[in-house]
Amino acid sequence: MKKNIAYLVAVLTVLSITVSVSAQGIKFEHGTFQEALDKAKAEKKLVFMDCYTSWCGPCKWLAREVFPQKEVGDYFNTAFINVKMDMEKGEGPALMKKYPEVKAFPTLLFLDADGKVLHVAVGGMEAKALITQAKKAADPMQRIDVVAKKYEDGDRSPELVAAYVEMLMLKMDEDKAKSVGKEYLSKLDPEGLLTKYNTKILMTI
Repeated sequence: MKKNIAYLVAVLTVLSITVSVSAQGIKFEHGTFQEALDKAKAEKKLVFMDCYTSWCGPCKWLAREVFPQKEVGDYFNTAFINVKMDMEKGEGPALMKKYPEVKAFPTLLFLDADGKVLHVAVGGMEAKALITQAKKAADPMQRIDVVAKKYEDGDRSPELVAAYVEMLMLKMDEDKAKSVGKEYLSKLDPEGLLTKYNTKILMTI
């Protein structure tokens, strides 16, 4: 009897620790996508959406190894309303049509409370890199939509072009990234290529 009680206590202790650790990570909503948008609007937050599939290895790795980390939860739970969407079930297929940015898995979408895409990242990444992408989404000057508009309006500064190319590669829009990089580099003198940002563009494309 004593052994059974000791075993039960040990099991409950492990479960308690597991629950405690998982509670420190990202807290995902369990309602509809629209409910997440409504909550974001009410709380004046952005929306983070993990677009995944059941068969995606990097998706499972993120869910198991990265999302539960305390430092990730501390930032995401403060800045975002967080949702996970299986792109092959429930609302997933409709959201795939709504967001053509979802071309591979996992795709991590950062949205405003109206559902507009502010920033995109694709693939598994460590906690530090994930938080970096989230901070870019939270900073208007680092969002891909803002950077893209500046580029379309004629800004060809090395800093902006390098940032834009990097963002395009991150969202797996390789063709656009190469087009932007080559168009910019083609107008430079050979002597002007070997600078910090230009070298970064060369290495990217």
